[in-house]
Order: sequence, then structure tokens, then C-alpha cells
Amino acid sequence: MKKVVIVGAGAGGGLVATKLRNKIDRENVEITVIDSYGRTEFQPSFPMVSMGLKKPAEIGVNFENLSKVGIKPMKAKVLSVNGDERVVKTDKGDVTYDDLVLSPGAKIENDKIPQSPNIGHFWDMEHALDLRKKLMSLKE
Repeated sequence: MKKVVIVGAGAGGGLVATKLRNKIDRENVEITVIDSYGRTEFQPSFPMVSMGLKKPAEIGVNFENLSKVGIKPMKAKVLSVNGDERVVKTDKGDVTYDDLVLSPGAKIENDKIPQSPNIGHFWDMEHALDLRKKLMSLKE
């Protein structure tokens, strides 16, 4: 059996995993998605969350739900990838693969953003919700 490992369960990794699962026979290919967050969220909808147009529950699903469609979810932090040995090292152990898809998403370095109560972003759910509070307080 071939092993496909996808790093990241966001908009890119989640989409690749589900579309691949729909196209490839479960008996021939095992698909594993590794993500540290535990939810699959559609990041392009974060601006809608920040504006109060969507709730977090409307734009994502529990990571474990991937197993219902034949995808093995692994909640773990990726430490390194060894392409020569075809191994993804995680804080929960090593995962071997035949094919690897890297879709870890962007990481905002919040410590590089000037800290001020009037600065916000919606690049992750936590900050999208903070921004929503700030924007909704403008109505008061």
C-alpha cells in the first residue's frame, strides 16, 4: 500500500486530502494528514469571521472527522522532514511516506507586529475573533 502524507489540514492540505481520497481507492493508498491544531478550518473565511458574518463552527470541522472519509488524522507538531529517507519527524513519532504534500500554512510572527490596541489581523482564528471584538465595538 502506498502512503501519502499531507502536512497541514487548512485550506490547502484539507482540500488536497479530501479530493485525493475521492479519486483514489482506499485499499491502495493510505492518506495521513498531520496538523498540530486539531481542527480543519477554511482560512480564506477568517475575514468573514472577523466581520461577524460567519461563526468559527461554520468554517471548520473537528480534525478527527477526517477519519470518517478514510483519512488518518494525526494531531502532532512537525519537527523536520527528511526527503532522502522519506520520513516526517513529529513530536508524536516518525511517519514514513511514499509521497509528501507540504501545506503547513503561513505563520504570522506576532512579535514582529507593533503591539497596539488598534492593530489587528485575521490570519488565524484567535486574531480573527479579537479583530471581530474590536470592529464590533465601533458600533457602540
